[in-house]
Amino acid sequence: TAMPARGRRMAIALGLVTAGAGAYFTTFSLLLHFSFHSYGWDLGIFDQVLWNTVHGRPFAYSFREIRYLGDHFQPVLVLLSPLALLGVGPAPLLVVQGVALGAACVPLFAAVRRLAGTASAWPVTGAYVLGLSQARAVTYDFHPECFVPVLAFTALWGLVAERRGTFVFGALALLLLKED
Repeated sequence: TAMPARGRRMAIALGLVTAGAGAYFTTFSLLLHFSFHSYGWDLGIFDQVLWNTVHGRPFAYSFREIRYLGDHFQPVLVLLSPLALLGVGPAPLLVVQGVALGAACVPLFAAVRRLAGTASAWPVTGAYVLGLSQARAVTYDFHPECFVPVLAFTALWGLVAERRGTFVFGALALLLLKED
């Protein structure tokens, strides 16, 4: 069965908002980084942890005498470590962060639409895209917490759509991000 024209237009519009938000977040953080306005400290730590992990020294870094995993429990970094194989430094982390923040529009829109209707879903999604927390995230280098919106909104959508597996995935995946 084909999607009705109205549904297609809404899906296209949501896709454009999502892609536009992801492109904006990514471009902004890359411009800051490549113009030497990033806070290299944390970005350097994550780049070093990923590089060491992918080269057989899981979570090793030179900042402290313990492994990064012993300092900050963020196992999601294992999933990101193949980015170090690109050999281009920390820029891919900024791209992943921008894409993740933009992708959060989809489950947020779907959850709000299910809870309050389409007329409410658009302004809530717009408020998210224009929100201060996302702007601050992309101006302060990379942090694994950038996945919180997409995972939390996915869990919310799974809950309101009564999709238990989606809810459990989103909720449990949040545990991979930070010890607190």
